[in-house]
Amino acid sequence: MSDDFANFILTILVICILLAGGAYLVVLFFPYFVYYVIPFLVFSGVICFLLKVFTYRPEEEKNDEKGYLRGRYRYRSLVILYPVLVFITLAVFHMGSERAILVNKKGEEQGVYLDWPRLNKSFNELRFNAYEDSFFKSLRKASRNNKRFDRKEMSWIVWFALFFGGPGLYLVLNRNEDEDLKEIKKEVKERVKWKEEGIRSREENLEKTIQKEIAKYKKAYSLVSAENDKIKQENKVLRAKLEFSSDLPSVKSNDGDGVLDKDVF
Repeated sequence: MSDDFANFILTILVICILLAGGAYLVVLFFPYFVYYVIPFLVFSGVICFLLKVFTYRPEEEKNDEKGYLRGRYRYRSLVILYPVLVFITLAVFHMGSERAILVNKKGEEQGVYLDWPRLNKSFNELRFNAYEDSFFKSLRKASRNNKRFDRKEMSWIVWFALFFGGPGLYLVLNRNEDEDLKEIKKEVKERVKWKEEGIRSREENLEKTIQKEIAKYKKAYSLVSAENDKIKQENKVLRAKLEFSSDLPSVKSNDGDGVLDKDVF
């Protein structure tokens, strides 16, 4: 027998063992998948939906046109949501529970008094149907042993969904939240920077306008001052000309000798 043929046979055996093991696990866990996993996923989806509803982003509101509320969650609603969910779970699955184990005088278990016997019956019927016609002897033997699946087992499923499944699913569906927050912070910084630059630009333009107007005023003031100085000089010259002019009549006056000291009219 060659090594290649031996390896081929060994590979076939390993594949068959793996397939048989997989088939065994599928048949073994099928009833538990139906009665444990599926309700857990359903309740987790409900809890995730409630978390989404009660902590929705205000950016989804139409009145937030500029997006100032983006990325902000209403986590305070959880203060109301979770106590209500805990109370409902206690009321449905725990309050008024009458489950009891029946024993004989020797303390041996004789039976169990269940709250929801129909649920327990349907679970064990599914186990029996799944295991009875199985190829594996251990599963056929296990089909005759009933397992308890009642109000208490359902409560554990709901509790795990309430505190682990729902929040975990919510986190998975919102795993990009950190990236969204980074984008939001970046957008806010850009908006603030744009507004600051606009304010700074307006301030600079206002300062330039003020300085320009001040320069105009100083220039106008200097022109007016120069014009006034010029007029004053001209007045002095005119007064001098009038005072010493020979064309004007001489008027005697006791108050002064100058022509401008008297009113010639």
